[in-house]
Amino acid sequence: MPIPLQQQTLDALEAKGVNSKIMDASLMDAVFDFKPAEHVRAVGISTSSRPEYGGKFSHSKMILQEVLDHLQTRGAQTQMIDAKTLNLYECAGYYSRGQTECIFPCKTSIARKDDQMKQIYRALLESDIVIWATPIRWGMYGSLLKKIIERMNCIENMQSVFGVNLIENKVAGFVVIGHEDGAQNTAGLLSMTMSAMGWNIPPHCMCYFVGPADEQTELDDERIAKNQVHELAEQLAENSYNLAVKLTGKTKKYVAPMPEKTPAEQTITKEV
Repeated sequence: MPIPLQQQTLDALEAKGVNSKIMDASLMDAVFDFKPAEHVRAVGISTSSRPEYGGKFSHSKMILQEVLDHLQTRGAQTQMIDAKTLNLYECAGYYSRGQTECIFPCKTSIARKDDQMKQIYRALLESDIVIWATPIRWGMYGSLLKKIIERMNCIENMQSVFGVNLIENKVAGFVVIGHEDGAQNTAGLLSMTMSAMGWNIPPHCMCYFVGPADEQTELDDERIAKNQVHELAEQLAENSYNLAVKLTGKTKKYVAPMPEKTPAEQTITKEV
């Protein structure tokens, strides 16, 4: 019987002389306490810092939802995390103190009880597919995604130093939205980074929109509506789902549970 991932992690830390008792049970439960599924799970992580106003979301979050909708149609269970709503601390650079100082879950999550990076850690572990959505900021991904990636160094370090592969048979794809330039560079950087951490990258791993070289960003809603990014969103969902099925062998479709009836609805049912 395979050893649970949580126990693998604790055993690996102890083998390298790290006292695993520094991790309290609530943190470990928050990260590791999930049940395996027979269907594909997908998480979309929106990393735009743009506030929502007038009923409008950021463009990258809007296209991310399209990708998740396509994944759900194919049979995946989906969820979205809006990273700008989470309390996330910066990477404290524990790796610079020594290779065994950078552990999973991150020591920042251990030291700061209000750190919500553990929600992202859990989603990455339990999901077969992660779709990252980012705006383009000066030719690359935004600062919020950069902060998250730095906090994910512990994932890569668990494999390279401790020998525990936390990211196995998982798929990563990208939504990249900007106004002038940088989509290919952004997706290339993300592909390299996620691959180094263990994710598999499908063909056509990016759906993107890049506006023209002007200052009329207020026209981007109309431009995106007419753009091929919607076709690319469906293609990204299809390729990510197909690769996840091949890697995991999960062919069962997710069926959402029926919502529980309210007392009023139960009364009406009985009367009928």
